Amino acid sequence: MSKRRRNVTAPVWVLSGILMAGSGLLIGRSLLDTGDAARVPGPEASVQTGPSPVLVPPQRPAQAPAASPQPRDDATLTPKAVDAGGGLVLCAGRTAQAVKPDADGTLLGHRPYAEAPSSALTEAPPGFASGSCRTMHREARAALDAMLEAARAEDPALAGAMVGLSCFRSEQYQKEVFCRKVGNGLAARARSSAPPGYSEHATGYAIDFGDRNAPGCNLATCFADTDVGRWLDANARAYGFVLSFPQGNDQGVMYEPWHWRYEAGSNASSVFAQAR
Repeated sequence: MSKRRRNVTAPVWVLSGILMAGSGLLIGRSLLDTGDAARVPGPEASVQTGPSPVLVPPQRPAQAPAASPQPRDDATLTPKAVDAGGGLVLCAGRTAQAVKPDADGTLLGHRPYAEAPSSALTEAPPGFASGSCRTMHREARAALDAMLEAARAEDPALAGAMVGLSCFRSEQYQKEVFCRKVGNGLAARARSSAPPGYSEHATGYAIDFGDRNAPGCNLATCFADTDVGRWLDANARAYGFVLSFPQGNDQGVMYEPWHWRYEAGSNASSVFAQAR
């Protein structure tokens, strides 16, 4: 009996040993595989931890910077930018030029005017406003209301034809207007448009009038021969309006029968004291 028992237990011991040896081999292989994975990242590894080196993607060849766009012929600088010589830079781009004011403060024949604060402005009368005539100085609005009322009492059709083409303009907007057409030089442009910072429109007191029944003469010298133009010439002064650029004016500005400024109010009188 004891001899048979040894024969039975011997195979069990052998099997146990084999199983333990196999487990050891499996554990060792697992540890070996784990160590290899930490040392040599596979293609699916995207993040490294610990002191392992970080893979750097290959550098792309440097590319030349894109060419800068050509400067435009419009205004891109502040209206009162000053160059090294003390001149005012009015427009940027290929037409950029600097010009110095004269000893009396005028620039290219135009007097300097500050931009009216927004608190001094009000809307243009309904039915009269159009184009860039949206706001004006409160003093000018009161005088214009009285003048329009007188025109309606005299000739309703004529009053209905009277229209504002341009009233208050900011310096920024005046810069765009002035620099839009300077191909023939600043001096030539200043004969028909004031440089920014030198426009009566910035005060809110200047109005460019038009005639709805004669649109072809709006902003043209033939406006003087329209019904609205003749009525203004005969009546506007009685309401405090003055023609800014009559024929042969000492500023050298072209004749503008449509451009009237209000200067009868206390503030307006002070603003335009130098122009009288």
